[in-house]
Order: sequence, then C-alpha cells, then structure tokens
Amino acid sequence: MNQSEFHSPAASARKFGMVMFLAFSALAVLSHLRVHLPTRNISLVLMLVFGGLSLLSPGLLVPLERLWMKFGEQMGRVVQPLVLGAIYFLLITPVAVVGRLAGRDPLSLKRVDKASHWKLRETPEIDPESFKHPY
Repeated sequence: MNQSEFHSPAASARKFGMVMFLAFSALAVLSHLRVHLPTRNISLVLMLVFGGLSLLSPGLLVPLERLWMKFGEQMGRVVQPLVLGAIYFLLITPVAVVGRLAGRDPLSLKRVDKASHWKLRETPEIDPESFKHPY
C-alpha cells in the first residue's frame, strides 16, 4: 500500500477545519484582549462552525477546502515572484555591486594585454588503478 491510498478528502477537510478552528480561536483571543467585540463575536461563531463541522461532518468542508487551496495557489503565483525579486534586488545585487567596486572579476572578463587569453592549467597525472574503484 502506498501513502496515496490512505489520503481521503474527508481527512484533508478535517485537518483544514481544525486549522481554521485554531486560527479563529487565536483571532477571538486577540480581539478579546483588545476589547473589539464585533471581531470577537464573528471569530467565536466561525470557530464553533469550523470546529463542529470538522468533528461531526468533515465532508461538508471539502468544497471550502478546495476553494481555499486554489486561493493559496493563486496567492503563491503572485507572492513568489515578488519575494524572489526582492531577494535578488535587496541581497544579491548589492553584493555584486560591492564586489565590482572592490575590483572582483569572477569571470575574468577584464582585458589583459597578453598574447593569449587562455588559462593554462596543469592536468594531474591520473593513476590507472583509480578507475577500478571510483568511489
């Protein structure tokens, strides 16, 4: 038996319901601490709805869980390029600029007046016995 045979939409919906139950519980506690009654009341109702459905009838949460997963995929399509672009322009680009200002030339692109631009490399002598036991 592989693991996909154990996966069922109801089990996934039950996990989704419990996560939403915990999220709305945390929101209810935070809104209670800030004395924000409308948010607390709505959070308590949603907490009870998700908790009850996830325990009693998780099959009713399957369409909502699928909708939530599609929403997450769409958010990922928007957020991923933004985060990767921010990492590139805020981390990688400044390091490269500082390296260039410091005179670093990792690709050896600077022109040097030589007869040839080839780098001569020493090739080590390879022992034929090393091919019998490569690892």
